[in-house]
Amino acid sequence: SKNDISYIITVLGLSEYRRPAPEAQLLYEESVESITQREQDRESRKMLRLSRTGPEKKPNKRDRKKIRDFIRKT
Repeated sequence: SKNDISYIITVLGLSEYRRPAPEAQLLYEESVESITQREQDRESRKMLRLSRTGPEKKPNKRDRKKIRDFIRKT
């Protein structure tokens, strides 16, 4: 989620009115350190996601019944 991402920017100007995104992007500049840090964070999140092992597929109706029966036995 974008809540976990931090940006370090320099405000170059202000606009009196809300403008389209391409125009708004001209009013700020992201620092090189911020871009580098974001890329490193993205790579580490990607590696973490790839290292997790999960089920190959979702359980079908038969598998869900087996899981329920197993849980009830224990």
